Amino acid sequence: MFNRARRQLTILYATSGVALFIVLAAMIFITVIAVMDREIDADIAEVIEESTTLLLVDRSMDEAAVPVAFGPVFVFAFAVDGTLIANPRLLPVDEMFPPGAVHAAMESGEPSRAHRSVGDDRFRLHYHPVVIEGTVAGVVVAGRSLARRDAEVKVVATTLVGSVVVWAVLASTLAYVVAGRALRPVREAYLRQEAFVAGAAHELRSPIAVIRAASEVGLRGAPPPEVRALLVEISAVANEASTLVDTLLDLARLAPPAGADVPATDLAVVVGRELVRMQPLMESHRVRVVDDLASAVVQAPPESIGRITRAILENVIAHTPPGTAVVVRTRAAGAYGELSVEDNGPGLEATELGAMFDPFSRGDRARQRSGGSGMGLSIVHGVATHYGGWVRARPPAGGTGLVVEVGLPASGQQPAPLD
Repeated sequence: MFNRARRQLTILYATSGVALFIVLAAMIFITVIAVMDREIDADIAEVIEESTTLLLVDRSMDEAAVPVAFGPVFVFAFAVDGTLIANPRLLPVDEMFPPGAVHAAMESGEPSRAHRSVGDDRFRLHYHPVVIEGTVAGVVVAGRSLARRDAEVKVVATTLVGSVVVWAVLASTLAYVVAGRALRPVREAYLRQEAFVAGAAHELRSPIAVIRAASEVGLRGAPPPEVRALLVEISAVANEASTLVDTLLDLARLAPPAGADVPATDLAVVVGRELVRMQPLMESHRVRVVDDLASAVVQAPPESIGRITRAILENVIAHTPPGTAVVVRTRAAGAYGELSVEDNGPGLEATELGAMFDPFSRGDRARQRSGGSGMGLSIVHGVATHYGGWVRARPPAGGTGLVVEVGLPASGQQPAPLD
């Protein structure tokens, strides 16, 4: 139980830490890209500003003198009719500009930006119309290759992804340690409670046995009717208290010793053996049992499977009328081996199904045909979950009654023969 809780806490802590780190990494990545793009745009804008002051664009000019020393930024200049009048680096104009891009910039008269791919390289372009006396006299286009920027972005992305992976490992380790420390006080309190319950139940056995023996001795004589009725009531209560004490001891003994291996067991074999053992009790209650036992090897000890089987059948006997028909099935179902017990008794309301595995739960009066501690199905739940399984209850597909189903983890090992 605590190992499962520790794993769940570890997953929760690690997932939260990794998610927070991913958000932080994404913010860093977006910020780095934004800073790079701002620097590129600033460089291009600076070159455009210098170029427009050096260019004297006129309709009669066939060529304009533009400085070449702009570092990684290149410049083109176009006359108002679209004629190229400046290309200092002799770049391929047809490849650099999509058709109509320069004319669109002239018609709009507003600066604009665009990206262009040439082969394996990408470029960022700024279109800047030159306005003289309110009229567009030409367009200066400046741009810069994004190859270095893309390479740096790739390095940043790779670094951040690697950091996320490393952090995930570190966060999982740290979360596992923190979860263990967080659960330590709970585990210690649980162990103290478990020890107290076991000790109290053990100590109660003797006085209950004395009360029961004394009542039985009194009944052997010929007591007056009113005394006899009182002794019968005392004996019944003592028997119920004895059953409750035994149940508490069963729950307290669930945890195996540290490091103990859980054996592989065939559900069908153990359930079949328990049906034979309980046959006299079921016959006395006129319970008609139909067994459909298919082999299902699970990871749980035979004594625990026997405890589950007995608890479910005792629940049927205690809470259903005589003559109840019971179908007991075992089967392999993927990752689990399943045991199901279906009766045709009065059943339970849908609102009561969820609480029937709680300690001291007895359901409604319809199923309270005899006394019981209300702990039987809580043992089933405790044993099943202790070994990594599950338990549920539902009404049968047709008619009245109750179906109790238990799933235990399937085992790939061969079961050992039972003694």
